[in-house]
This record gives sequence, C-alpha cells and structure tokens, in this order.
Amino acid sequence: MDTISRHIFKQTVTATLMILATLTLIVWMTTALRRIDVMTEQGQGFLIFVQITLLALPRLVTAVAPVALLIATIHVLNRLHNDSGIVILTAAGATTWRLMRPFLLLAGLVSVFVLISNAYLTPYGLRMLRDYITEVRTDLISQVIQPGNFVTPEDGLTFHIRDREADGTLRGLMVNDSREEQQTLTYLADRGRVIEQDGQPYIIMREGHIHRVDGDRDEVQVIAFDSYIFDISEMGPERGMRSYEPKERILPALWTKQGPHDWRIEKQPGDFRAELHDRLSNPLYSIAFVLVAVAMLGYARTTREGANHTVALVFVTCVGARGLGLAMTNMADEEVWAVPMLYAIPIGTVIGALVLAQRNMRPHQVRRFDIRLPSMLRALPLRLRAGRTVTER
Repeated sequence: MDTISRHIFKQTVTATLMILATLTLIVWMTTALRRIDVMTEQGQGFLIFVQITLLALPRLVTAVAPVALLIATIHVLNRLHNDSGIVILTAAGATTWRLMRPFLLLAGLVSVFVLISNAYLTPYGLRMLRDYITEVRTDLISQVIQPGNFVTPEDGLTFHIRDREADGTLRGLMVNDSREEQQTLTYLADRGRVIEQDGQPYIIMREGHIHRVDGDRDEVQVIAFDSYIFDISEMGPERGMRSYEPKERILPALWTKQGPHDWRIEKQPGDFRAELHDRLSNPLYSIAFVLVAVAMLGYARTTREGANHTVALVFVTCVGARGLGLAMTNMADEEVWAVPMLYAIPIGTVIGALVLAQRNMRPHQVRRFDIRLPSMLRALPLRLRAGRTVTER
C-alpha cells in the first residue's frame, strides 16, 4: 500500500476497534442484566457472574463487527470529505477504486474473523456457557437454596424448603414442575436429600404426595409415595456424549452426525441447514457494507448539500439487506428455496455497489453543443446585423 492507503487503513482500523469495543460493551451489559438472577436468586458470587457473561462475548463481537466496520467507514469518508481529501485525490487522478483498496482490505480481515468465529469460537463459547449455567443450577439444589425462599433455577421449575438440617436433609420440600405445557406436577415431601449416583444428581423424597394436573382439566390427581427419586440431572452438565443444539456446534458438526446419541441432526434438519448457511453467508456482509458506503460517499462532491441524506441512505440500504438476510435465515429452516437467497442478498448488494461506484467514478460527459452554445449566442447579433445589411442592399 502507498502512503495514502496506509493512512486511510490506519484511521479505519482505529475507528473500527473503538466502535467495536463500545458497541460490544453496550450489548454485553444488556446480556449481563439477563443473567443477573445468577447473583440475586441463585446466590452466586460476582466472579462467577462475570465468567458466565463473558462466555457470550465471541457471539456478541461476531454480530457487532460488521456494524462497527460500517460506522467506521462512514466516519472516515466523512472526515475525508470535510478535509477535502477526496477532492484532492480526484484532482490528482485517483479513482474510486484507489480509495476503496484500504477499506476492502479491512473488510476482508473482518470477514475472515467472522468466519472463524462462526465456525469455532462462538460454538465453543456457547457450549461452555451452557455447561457453566447448568452446573451452577445443579449446585443450587444442594447448597444455595435457603429455607423459606422460592427459587426458580429455570423456567417452569420452582424449589422451596422449610428448613435444612446440619447433615444436608431438606425438610418440608416442595418442587413445582411445569416445564411441559400439557402437564404440571407438584411434589410435596416431608423430607428429602440430594445424592449423586454414577455422576448424576438426584433428590430422594420421603413420605410425600404428587399433585398432577393434565392439560386444561381442573381435576387434580394425587399420588402418595413413601419414597420417590426426582431426577435433576437434566439441569446439570451432561456427561459423555451430548446432542448439542445447532448454535452450539462447530461448523463441520452441522452436516455430520456426532455419534449414536446425536438425535437432533435427524429430527431438526431444517434448523441445521439454516444455521450452516447463515454462518457461511454472514462474512459477506462486511464486504457488502464497505462497498455500499464507498460507492455512495467515496466520490468528490462540489457541495456538501445532501451529505446527511446520503449517510442515511447508506444505513437504510445496509440495514435493509441485513434484515432481509435474517428473514431468509428464519425461512431457511422450513423452505429450501430460501437457502440460495442467503447468498444472493449480500452478493447482490456487492454487485449493486460496484455498479454504482463505477458510475460515480466516470466524469459526466458534456456535449459539444453545450460548449459551443455561448459562442454561437455571442455571434448571433453580428450575423443578424450582416443579414440586415444584405437585405438593405
């Protein structure tokens, strides 16, 4: 790269990193507030809370990076316009393609980062996040539940105890399980105890009843028991093979079955198809955003009038393309025809931006008639005077 390209590249990198850090911090704080129940309701320390929320950072950075690059590109182009840098470059013979090089180089780097993050970093982070949260919830049953408090470790599951003895026995145990839409189970036991067998946690309940309500019926079925084992292993991290969700899998695991326990890939083919092509098409938006910004703002203008409208148009175009891509992702799990659209939208945006950049790069042609018209008008009185003289003779 020459001196000008290095200068533009350095400015864009600096702006991108600053905007990326700011946007990521804002989104991270929003995500952290959703996990605040880990501290308030589940009695965990601040360090565990920070560790859990930080595991979501790879996914946040991947989502925010193209937007940060777009804002940084617009900022640098506006700065060049205000300093008359683009006018000087154009006067020196530089074209839009010359100005586009450093932006495209950074867009390529961001696209590679997004692809790597989508393929490996984000899935590993989500796996660790899931294991961490479920491990905390499992720990909740045996250590954190305080007598007299109602604790909800996950939606539809509530625990309550009257007292806890020194040996760990739970007195006055109540468990309400409404995780299934068609059934609600309420367990009431005089006492209970958390045990671990073969690496799996269970609650042994003694001398109690099960109140069962099916569907919309008002009838309650009551079942008495002397001893009942309540399985809480689903709340904890699974040992051995696990069937991960599509977003928790690395890229190769989205099209190949991972062992005999991997039932999701057969029962949810649409979800895996949408996740796979969404990850592969996402990196293209970084290049598309940069090209749209440079095509609309990267040419010399004689006036700054309408600059704000152009910036707004850049945002509307990029947000519209990304929103349409997300809509196609949601449709791709049910409709196969939506899969090509995931690639057609960013590629079409790139082609449209290149055509617009080529059009703005060409100088406007002025017809010879327009150039000769002033001289013709100046000569018109002389011709009229000469014609009048000939007529008089």
